[in-house]
Formats: sequence, structure tokens, C-alpha cells
Amino acid sequence: MLFYLKGKITHCFTNAIVLDVNNIGYFIYTSHPEKLILNNDYVVYIYEHQREEDRYLVGFIDLDEFSLFKELIKSKGIGPKSVLLALKNATPKELITAIKSSDIDFLANIPGIGEKHVYQLILDLKGKGMFATKKIGMSHPAAKALREMGYKVKDIKPVISQIEDEGQKVEEIIKTSLKLLKNV
Repeated sequence: MLFYLKGKITHCFTNAIVLDVNNIGYFIYTSHPEKLILNNDYVVYIYEHQREEDRYLVGFIDLDEFSLFKELIKSKGIGPKSVLLALKNATPKELITAIKSSDIDFLANIPGIGEKHVYQLILDLKGKGMFATKKIGMSHPAAKALREMGYKVKDIKPVISQIEDEGQKVEEIIKTSLKLLKNV
């Protein structure tokens, strides 16, 4: 099983590249071949698709996009080429956020996913792996700061547990918490 190939891009197509590795040209489907420069060396992370008579390579320059791809193809009814089309039309962050928040309208309008598979995609992936939301706990610096401001644990706990930790700054979490605490 391949993990990556390192070589020079000799051809770019609308949905694929040819990567020359030691004078062997690998035809690799990819989401954004237009972002790659001919005759430059790249490390391309590889997914090998093999089904009955259908066999091809899918590649990614970005390891995070490769990880997202592998998660998305786990969903029933969505194959590698559909996921590539989706990744061509939406950023990884948009896809992750849409699945986490069950944004059916957004997902249904992405070519490659469409209405037919949206519900299955959400059902299969929401709350799992990279699609899981991380809630803030009482050990978070924002919770500690709220306690230092004089708020009681019994008031802070239900408020802080509603907030998702999506890489926000502590100050932003405190502001959101304070707004929620006003309603308590």
C-alpha cells in the first residue's frame, strides 16, 4: 500500500495530474490540479481505490485534506471521485463545519454530495473523529477566569458546557460566556 509518492508533475488536467517518479508516470486524480506547477517536485499523499474492474489513484498535497478525504469516503454511497468533486467546490473547513452543524442546505448544494447523500453523510460522520465537537470544561482558562470574576461554579458550568472549543481565543470564550451568564 502506498502512502505517498515524490516526484515531478509532468501534466495537469482538469481533475488529475501525472507525477513522474523515477521515470514512471502515475496518473493521479486530485481536487485542485490547477494549484500545482508543472515540472516542480511534490510529495503527493496517495489513496489507492480498487473495486472490481475500477482501479485508480487519488492524491493530495495537503495531509489535512487527505485525512478529511479518508473520513468522507467512509460514508455509505459516497465514493472517492464524489469526494474529490466536493473538495474542489468547498474548503475542508466548510465541509467539516457543515457536517458538525448538520447544514443540509449547504451540503446538498455541493457538487459531488448532492441531496441524495446528505443525510447519510451526516448520519455516518457527525460527532465522530474530526467531526466531533469539543465542549469546554471547567478546567478551561475561560472557566477559571469567570470564577475569578466572582461567578459561581453552578452558574458557570451550564454556560461553559454550551460553548464549543473551535480554536477560539480565551477572550472570545469569556465574552460569549458573559453574554450567556446575563441570561441566567
